[in-house]
Amino acid sequence: MCSQQIKRHGEERRRSSLKRRGRRKLHAPSTAGDRKNAFLCNLVAGSVLTIAASRLAQNFLPARPRPLYANISDFVAPFGIDDSILKDWSSFPSDTMALAIAMATAIFLYSRRFGVLFFIWSIAVVGFPRMYAGLHSISDIIGGAILGSAMTLLVDKLLREKLVKILRYSLANHFLITNVALILFLFQVATIFEDVRASGGDLKNAIKREYLATTHDRDEMITVLAHRN
Repeated sequence: MCSQQIKRHGEERRRSSLKRRGRRKLHAPSTAGDRKNAFLCNLVAGSVLTIAASRLAQNFLPARPRPLYANISDFVAPFGIDDSILKDWSSFPSDTMALAIAMATAIFLYSRRFGVLFFIWSIAVVGFPRMYAGLHSISDIIGGAILGSAMTLLVDKLLREKLVKILRYSLANHFLITNVALILFLFQVATIFEDVRASGGDLKNAIKREYLATTHDRDEMITVLAHRN
């Protein structure tokens, strides 16, 4: 009897252990392939959402001039800086820093060691030079960093599992198209989504022109009706 109880107790513990492992697997990629797919999904989706959110913030929040054009008395522009670069673009948040930190966060979720290195690279090579050149203030850099990390963490917590399933299906059934899309994404990263950012600026200007035209027509109509009365 004693040996049977010990055996039964051991089986119950083994089943309990397997259940716990199963629950953990629901919250984490189960294979090396899924880990890589999760990293890729976090990287791509986090970067795209970051650029979209950054452009929306720059275009629709109150405009903030860059330090280079803010008439700061003790600021001296570094030699060789073009005095017309990004002149009409709002400074907050730094979309370049946001993109770098979004990618760094995706790398950190996959590999802590390389993620820390990429965070350091983002600050030293992306953030500091842009402050030194007068393209951003420190609050622009911090705002971009918070935005980038938040977007990637949002993707990891809410969208990762669904995106991994989509990516796995796409690679299995549309391998060529999926790889072409990834190449286009890498091109956009290399150009810091310049086309997307320019399109966002054009959209803002179009909405502004439409709003002004509508307001002008409305004011004219009110004036005409007032004269008739």
